[in-house]
Amino acid sequence: MNNNKVLYKHTRGFSPIIQYIVIYWFITGCIFILVSLIPSLQDLFIVIILCTMFTIFYVYIHGYWFDINKYYLEHIPKEINYKEGSEYAGVVIANKNLRSYKYFHIYNAGIILLVEHLKNRKIPIKILNYADEERFKDLVYDKSCIELYIIGHGRRNALKIHKNKFIEYENFKDAPPKRRVEQLHCCHKGGRSLAEVLGAEEKFKSDKKRDCEETINYLLNELIFE
Repeated sequence: MNNNKVLYKHTRGFSPIIQYIVIYWFITGCIFILVSLIPSLQDLFIVIILCTMFTIFYVYIHGYWFDINKYYLEHIPKEINYKEGSEYAGVVIANKNLRSYKYFHIYNAGIILLVEHLKNRKIPIKILNYADEERFKDLVYDKSCIELYIIGHGRRNALKIHKNKFIEYENFKDAPPKRRVEQLHCCHKGGRSLAEVLGAEEKFKSDKKRDCEETINYLLNELIFE
């Protein structure tokens, strides 16, 4: 049974891309009112307008990348080159029941780049889309899952799977060891990563918040060419 397609809808108003544009123009409007009252700021106003226009264009371009990654994820097989009992890499997409603007960062994180790289390595793949706590736990405890790549929102020591719910990585201290675990989400606020808990290799280590650019840069310049 596949009910994935009903879990992500633009049901909370405008899409993330429209929200970003509205926010930027709202800020520009406030600045316009300010410089109208203080003429000496007119040069600054011109600079702000140009920066705002560039930002809107930038977000617009990223909107295509958002749609491409989302479409790709919803239409590729959830098991690739996988045979029962074989070792595989698990790809976790924690994109279920979040606030609407949160999806923007997930689908701009280079899901295509990651999955295609794993396919090129000829490593079997299982993709866990719309991850929930139970299915994530099953993947972590599966001895055949030797590599784990986690895309979503989170902290160094936890993965966000709902608006106000986190999976704490310390809860998996008794799980089988992994060869490699990469958290392609924010890793701030301290604690141990899942790689540290499981004694796995972690090449994309961080102790801070990340943006989409950092993840894509890692996928393009470190993971794919390692």
